[in-house]
Amino acid sequence: MYDDTVSELLAAKPSPHVLTVALDATVTYAVCLMNYHDVGAVLVMDGERLAGIFTERDVLRRVIEPGLDPGITRVHEVYSDKPQTIGGAELAERAVDVMVDGGFRHLPVVDGGRVQGILSMREVTGWILRRLQADDDEARAPA
Repeated sequence: MYDDTVSELLAAKPSPHVLTVALDATVTYAVCLMNYHDVGAVLVMDGERLAGIFTERDVLRRVIEPGLDPGITRVHEVYSDKPQTIGGAELAERAVDVMVDGGFRHLPVVDGGRVQGILSMREVTGWILRRLQADDDEARAPA
């Protein structure tokens, strides 16, 4: 068992900046923001409150497939509301469990009602690989 926390994983991200959009943002704006920052999701905010998450999957299933115009469709019409979240003090292993069990590739981190960041499966996978490499290096070290 590892004792790394979700907050530690967030701190290791190259850019800790949290990308957010307002409920009334257009899908085009949200997609351009995601593309510019090379991410697969943005958090949807209602003022300071986390309202939901808008992901690449939402674009495909809720915008493109039904033929909606992304230039006029508002995020609040097609986002995933009330997403599963995790606290920063929780163990990174718990984040893995939540993401795998829920089929999520992005997991908002919220403490005391305040958004701290978002974990992606990319970051979690990198953490797992680093831990496995460290375990392997330790096992191979001379006694």
